Amino acid sequence: MKKIILSLLLSCIGFTTMHAQKNMVFKSKKTYNGALSNIGGIAINGAEYALVGWEFGLSIVDVTDPNNIFEVVNIPGSQSIWREVKVWNNHAYVTTEAGEACKLLTSTLCHHQTYHTKTGLVIMLFSGR
Repeated sequence: MKKIILSLLLSCIGFTTMHAQKNMVFKSKKTYNGALSNIGGIAINGAEYALVGWEFGLSIVDVTDPNNIFEVVNIPGSQSIWREVKVWNNHAYVTTEAGEACKLLTSTLCHHQTYHTKTGLVIMLFSGR
């Protein structure tokens, strides 16, 4: 009986592993010269962006065309292998344990640091403690 259960379990695991990537196709990638820690995503005016927390800051990557992804802007931060990115109501919150404040990225007008990107996306950055 134990052999039957074990063989059934192993066949189920093999079946699910074989089909884990069903309907997925590799399109492109971006490499970083540092550790990656977290990723979030946001859609603004029909464009889709990956928010990549990495060792040296936050990388915003345009993934609207999965065959042609590109970094829109890199917002530098304190060096840390842990950078958390969460999105809520078109705002991205970025934090790390490296002693810097929680950052809020928004697509609305603000009075702090503004990044104008080559794609016309304007990113505002608030920092606060």
